[in-house]
Amino acid sequence: MNFLSVPRTVVKYHHETLVLQVRNISSSYHNTKYYSHTCFSGGLFMFSKNMNLKIHSNKMFNLMKKSISFGPCVHCFLSCGGFAFVDRSLTDPLKSEPGTLYLVQISSCLNGGTDNTHCIVIYNNKIYDINHTTPLPLTKDNLDLCCLGDDWKFHHVSRSVSFRPTKKMMKNLH
Repeated sequence: MNFLSVPRTVVKYHHETLVLQVRNISSSYHNTKYYSHTCFSGGLFMFSKNMNLKIHSNKMFNLMKKSISFGPCVHCFLSCGGFAFVDRSLTDPLKSEPGTLYLVQISSCLNGGTDNTHCIVIYNNKIYDINHTTPLPLTKDNLDLCCLGDDWKFHHVSRSVSFRPTKKMMKNLH
């Protein structure tokens, strides 16, 4: 595994800076622990930040520094309140239901190699990705854009979990 020092993704929030390592993907084997665990909370952080949900964004930001895995990240997000778990998985992101929040681990491919280390959030036909400061419209091209690099393409959903905002939370979401 080779790590590049440049370019780096820098996320600034409340006068703190978190630097995420960008990997040089040269083989089909990846040590994904740090990168993928950061993305679990990273997508939820970007969603929370864009929706101005202070408690949620603070908790997700702190989880990004700890590199928490998928399950504990979901539990922590739900513990902030305002969302309920929905027993519905998503197999096709382009068929997501408006009003439902999805945390989606995506698999991408390039020349027969695959990567399963990135998570995004989908809500109301927008993609929230730690690597983009503003939400992206939910399109196939933008799903590709969320993958590892320019040549990598979205392949499938590896796993997902969905949440439904409470009535009170719906008033806060725009």
